[in-house]
Amino acid sequence: MVIVLPMSMYSQDVDNQSSKEKTKMEQFISDTGMSIKLIDTVVDGLVGNYMFTSYKSENCVREVVKGNESKYFYRIERKAKDGDGGCAFIEYEDLKEIINAIKSMRDDIKTDVLKEADYLENKFMTDDYFVVGYYVKKKKVTWFIRLEKYGSNKYLYFNDKGEDGGDYILSNFEKACSVIEGMINK
Repeated sequence: MVIVLPMSMYSQDVDNQSSKEKTKMEQFISDTGMSIKLIDTVVDGLVGNYMFTSYKSENCVREVVKGNESKYFYRIERKAKDGDGGCAFIEYEDLKEIINAIKSMRDDIKTDVLKEADYLENKFMTDDYFVVGYYVKKKKVTWFIRLEKYGSNKYLYFNDKGEDGGDYILSNFEKACSVIEGMINK
């Protein structure tokens, strides 16, 4: 009996921890006994490059309909040859915040490149652990996206675009936002 009690307490902690780490999309669709409709609209993927390897993400805007309620997400998926890619679902309100953060970070690049740091990183993270940002190493700028909290194949790098990587990502995200707004206003 003494052994079972701590184990059951531990399993409750694990269950509580995993429920805290659900993404906004997972939280929205997690109700049982309800019909949930997923409607995808494909949008342009992001083409990245890192360590002599280029890749293209598969992106779509997803409308999730649950009862009379709809929510909108921007899905970015990086497929890896070994099957260990990453996928992010960015909720519409978070997407708007990310767009504003990218605009702000673009303004910081010129001064960040001039700093004498060996390495400098400027990034923005959502509640769902999606990260967008850039790093400066030897005065060279590399923009990146992290799709999920853990794992090495969860990143998209845009080192071939230099300082313009922010404009590239911003343009893609603004198009996705525009598609969502078109769906909301239909």
